[in-house]
Order: sequence, then structure tokens, then C-alpha cells
Amino acid sequence: MKRQRDLHASLACIQAMLAQDGLEPEQRNALVKALKGLKQLRRDANPSKQIVYRVIRAITEDIVKVFIQQK
Repeated sequence: MKRQRDLHASLACIQAMLAQDGLEPEQRNALVKALKGLKQLRRDANPSKQIVYRVIRAITEDIVKVFIQQK
């Protein structure tokens, strides 16, 4: 149950970031890609830790790379 709550909180945070004005197209694309990755993870009934870590790592790398690059 906690996994679902954490996943829904992460989805809500990304959706809130997408709702902000002033995002660059690259930033918006990275957030949309992250949202798709989390939704795909949510569809998996029982993902292994390795899959979860791989998805989270890819999402984090994409978001950090794009947001740090803009400064």
C-alpha cells in the first residue's frame, strides 16, 4: 500500500510541475517522459527492485540534466 501512495505522490508532483508556466520545451519534455515512466511502473503489478531502481534512475537523470542545463 505504501508503494502506491508514494507512486501517486510522485505522479502528483510531476503533474504540478507540468502545470507551471515558464517551462522550457526541453523541461516539459523531460517531465512528460518522467510521467510516462512512472505510469508504466504503476501498471506493473510486482516490479523487481532492479526495475524500480532503473526507472527512477533514468527519470532522475533526465530531469536533473535538463533543469541544471538551463541555469
